[in-house]
This record gives sequence, C-alpha cells and structure tokens, in this order.
Amino acid sequence: MLPRLVRLAYVLGVIVPVVLAVQVFMVLDEGEGAGALFQVVVQDLEQPVSAEDLTGTLQEVATDGQADVGFVVVDLTDPTRTKHIYAVAGTPGGVVADRLAGGYRHFAPYIEEHYRAFSEVGDLDPRGYYLVWGDRADADAVLTALGEHGLSGEVHPYAGHVGALLTDPQLFVNGHRLTAAAVALLALVVMVGGGVVMSAQAYGVQRLQGSSFGAVFRRDLHEVVVVLAGTVAVAAPVAVVVLWFYNRWARAGELAAVVLGVTCLFLVVVLLTHLAAIGLSFRVPILAAVKGHFSADWALVGVFAIRVAGVFLAASVAFATLQTALQVEDRAAAQERWDTDPHAVYVQLSGQMGGDDPELEAAFGSMAREAVEHGDAVLVDDISRQLTLTERLPGGRAEGRSTADACPVLLANEAYLERQAVTGASGERVTSVPDGAVTALAPPACLSFAQDVIPGFMGGPARSAQETPGGAVEVSYQELATAQSHFTYGTMNDLQDAALVHDAVLVVVPPGTQVFPDDFYGAFLTQGNIVFPDAATAQRYVDEFEVGSIVNGIWSAKQHAAGQYAQVVASSRLMLLSLLVALFILVVTAVSVSAIHVRRSAQLVYVHHITGWPWWRAHRWVLAVETALASVAIGVGVNGALATTHEAVRFEAAVLAGNGPALRVAVAVAVVLLAFGAVLVGLRRATSRLVSTRSADS
Repeated sequence: MLPRLVRLAYVLGVIVPVVLAVQVFMVLDEGEGAGALFQVVVQDLEQPVSAEDLTGTLQEVATDGQADVGFVVVDLTDPTRTKHIYAVAGTPGGVVADRLAGGYRHFAPYIEEHYRAFSEVGDLDPRGYYLVWGDRADADAVLTALGEHGLSGEVHPYAGHVGALLTDPQLFVNGHRLTAAAVALLALVVMVGGGVVMSAQAYGVQRLQGSSFGAVFRRDLHEVVVVLAGTVAVAAPVAVVVLWFYNRWARAGELAAVVLGVTCLFLVVVLLTHLAAIGLSFRVPILAAVKGHFSADWALVGVFAIRVAGVFLAASVAFATLQTALQVEDRAAAQERWDTDPHAVYVQLSGQMGGDDPELEAAFGSMAREAVEHGDAVLVDDISRQLTLTERLPGGRAEGRSTADACPVLLANEAYLERQAVTGASGERVTSVPDGAVTALAPPACLSFAQDVIPGFMGGPARSAQETPGGAVEVSYQELATAQSHFTYGTMNDLQDAALVHDAVLVVVPPGTQVFPDDFYGAFLTQGNIVFPDAATAQRYVDEFEVGSIVNGIWSAKQHAAGQYAQVVASSRLMLLSLLVALFILVVTAVSVSAIHVRRSAQLVYVHHITGWPWWRAHRWVLAVETALASVAIGVGVNGALATTHEAVRFEAAVLAGNGPALRVAVAVAVVLLAFGAVLVGLRRATSRLVSTRSADS
C-alpha cells in the first residue's frame, strides 16, 4: 500500500500548484484588455488634439487591418476597480465586438472593465495606452495613423494573454512567488522521498516475494492514479461551485489551462522523485530492507532545511503584506487629498534633455523657477534622505550620519501653503512666511532637529546660487501644531515613497529668496516635485519659454496617482495570497517533520508511552531544533529592524507611523509561534496515531 506520507504528497501535489496557478493568473488578470498582443504607448503631442478627433482614423485603420483597437482610461472616481476601454472593432464578431455588445468580466469580480465605442470617448487627452488585438503590422499602422494627428510614441508587445506566462514569466512571478513555489516543490519532493524511505521494509518484502523494480513502480503508480483521481473528483466539483459563486466562471477556460500546466509540472517532478526513491530502496540488500535498516535521517534533515527556508519566507512575506496593506491605507488617504488640487499636472520631459542643448536646458530651469517664484506652481520635495547631521568624534574628526529616520522634511514654497492646510502652534492656518529668509516650520519634537540640519543643507545649494561664494542663508523657525499629515503630491516615478508624511518639518522658500540655482528647479520639475495647478498654466509657461521640444507631455497628477493607487491595491491582494501560500508551506513542513520523525523513532516513542513518560519527551531534539530555529528567526527580525536601509526607514516612518521595527519583530514572533505550534500539533497527532496502531496490534 502506498505510504501515507506519499499519498499526502500527491494530494498536495494537486492542491499546492492550483493555489500557485490561481495566484499567477490573478496577476495576469489585473491587466486590462485580455487577449491584446501589442500596445501603442503615446506620450508626445505636437499639436492640440482631442481623443474624439481620432475616431474616424482609428476606425479606418482597424477595418483595413481586420484588427481591434482600444484606448485605456482609468476611472478617477474608482481607480482600483474600474477601467474603461474605448474601442473600435475591426473584426465583426471578434473579441472586441463581442465585448462591446455583451460586456466583459474579469476573473477577479472586484475589477470592472467597461468597453465602449470609441466615438463616446469625449474630450480626453489622447496620450496614453492603445491596445491592439492584431499583429505587429496592425500596431505599426495604428501608430502611423496617430502620427497624422501630431501624436508620437512606441509600439511594444503586450502581455495580456495566457501565452505571456511562458514568453514573459518575469512579469508575473516575483521573488516571493518564485521562492514559495520552489520551497513548496522541495517540500513535496522530500515528503515523497521520505515516505518511500520510511516504507523500505514494505518494499523489501515485495522484493523478497520476487517483485521486480518495474512491478513495484507499476503498483505504486496504480495507487497514485487512484489517489489523484480521488483528489480531482473531490476538488473539481468544489472548485466549480466556488468559481460559480466567486465570478460566475469568468475566464474559467484560461484559468483551467494555467492550472493544468502548473499542476502537471509539479506532478512530473514528484513522480520522478518517487521513481528515484524506489530505485534507492532497491539498492539496499533485501534482508536489510526487510528488517527496516534504511535510515530516514536524510529525509528529516531535508525537511528541516526546507522548513528553515519556509519560516524565513513566511516572515518576509508576512511583513511585506503588512507593509503593503498600510501603504494602501496611505494611498487611499492621499486620494482624498487630491481634492485640494484636482486639476494639478506634471510636466514630463522627453529623453532628449541631458546637456545636448545647454540653452534649452537653461530655459527649462528658468521656466521652473519663474513658475515657483510667481506662485503659479507648487514646489514640494521630500528632502529627508539628503540631510545629514555632523557628529564630532574623538580627536575632533567629523563624521556625517544620515538622519532619514529622524523627522521627515519637505521643501516647499508659499503656493504649497496656500493649497494645503498647515496649522501653526497657535491653531491658526499658516498661509505665508516672512520675505527674505527661509522659514522652517516644525512641530515641537522636531524643532531642535531642524535647527541642526536645515542651515547646513541650505548652505550647500546657496553657495552655488548666490553671488558671494560661501554666503550664509538666513533661516528662521516657527512651531507647528502636532499630529498633522502633509501631502507630498506624489512623484511621477517612485511608487514606494509615501504620499503623506506625518509631523514633518516644512522648509518654506519665499519668493525672491535666492537659495537654489535654476538647474535645481529644472531637476525639481523633472522629478515631479514642481506641480502646476492646471494644464493651461503649464502650457502657458512651456510656450512662453519655448521649451516644447523637450516636453514629452503634461499629465494629470490626480490620474497618475489613481493609477499608482490601483497598482498598490493589486499588489496587496497578491501579497495576501502569497502569505497564505507561505503559511500553507509552514503547515506542510510541520506535518512532514512530525510524520518522518515519529516513524523514524517509532520504537522509542512507543517505549516512552508504555513507561509513562510525557509524549513530548521522545521528541526533545526536534523541539530543541524548532526552538533554535525560532530564536534565529526572531533574531533576524530584530537585526532587520535595526539595520533597515535609509529608504525603507523613510517609508516606514511615514506609512508605518514610525513602528516599522516593532512591527517587523512582531511579525517574526507571530510566524515563529505559528510554526512551533504546527509542529507541536503535528507531533502530538502523529504520536497518538502510532500509539493507537501499536496498541491495536498488541
């Protein structure tokens, strides 16, 4: 009869890959426009044009090429759930035509994707993503047609179909998911190998009866087929019912293909391991095998090695999941803050700016300074990472150390104070600062910190900006009320930065204060740290300073933030599923350790039972190893909390409210308690089963 641990491995060999496949498929499902093969990314606009002006052109291109084209628009009111695709169907009865007529449902029911005729697009900015259901020639034709309206961009393959899982797996399998899959597969391998080893006596009896290697394997294979058939017979109806209630079988065929592929891969590896383990058992002399002289030590060591990886994987994924969940909360709060400046825009540059035309670059910096000086743009930059405190070491030597974990610091202008509520210590709103000096607004707890670091920071850029080298920049200080959150306006590129900072120091540079040179302002604008109140104002400055040739686009900051928010929410959902997989691996390895150890030490366990010893005494060294593993895991958590990078500290200080180190240790402790508890329960159940079996035999 097939060993119990081997049967369990084959059952899990179906369940685990199904869970992993669903997780990967959910990543694929997050993308819009399922089935599209190419995307046309349009970023540059040479002349004013509206998206609705493209209707006739796109319809003609789609009809001529028998392809479908869709323009992706994020819903600003619900960016995490709702997307709109304004499409033209060039193929009657094709994919897009069906979706325009009957709608479309994602696998995840919380995602809504509405297909509408392109003629309904309205007066939208035509820059963005155009999906093409067709070949490369069709995508190139779309780009050429858009070029006739002054739009330019690039064509890229689009991973919106199941085949992309094979051609571009790196887009769907991140480090956590890959590690979880590897650890799970190794756990199944050790379970099968260990199960065969622990049943060496049964295989020895078969050999003694004259069974050949092929006969033994065929017998096991027959039982494996029965186990797999039973597993599928139970799991398939359950999956069908669950999927019906979850999403009414949306994309069920594509999911089934992915699940079948991943499951077959796992089962092939497990089956080859089974074959190899039987081969090893046949290398042991028959009499030794019949007497059970086939050590399972290697199996136990292997499971423990995988268990170590599983514990650290679970702790890592658990903390990342917690951090992502809090990041979602931070971004959700930031979405509400965009109502204070709903029409704000970023000015995005093309890749041409880099010193090829110094005059043009200087004009761009002058434009940015002029907009900030006149209050026509908001300057806000998180400069916390750039600050240093100088410590005097023995002997008078100075050493700079980062203060990214002290108080967050925002550089701003008066336009920021006009648009964002900042409350002074008196309870009144601060809308301006005295002219002629930089003013640092700090909560009481950060006032001394500001006095230590702000003058040094201002002195560096000031020396390059002022006429007198080394001239000092005057800095005054005012107290702010505590428990305030300040909006950073986000950035164009960095999704990890917090959108809100709590109890920050605001360094306000009033108009006319010569602190930074023009190239600094150009850099601020390039990184999205200078935000214009609306597209018309931004375009006016671009035209006035004649820098349109290096401006790649004027983008809605709120829409950009909505897209980032959607990414964070999608990431949080996938991280939660990764956490479930990691915890499942912990339980599986706990069961494996318990089963292998109890079978390996069956005689000792039973002797301890009949002599009245506590059940755990026979498992002392296993519990000792688990205790050591727990200590190491908690120690790594503590060390990680103390040695966090400055970037992570900045993020944790804002999003985790300064509790990052404590939360990291708490997560490690929680994972360790779960791991240790699972082993205790596993050992207890395995011991009880052995005792009851031996007692019945007696």
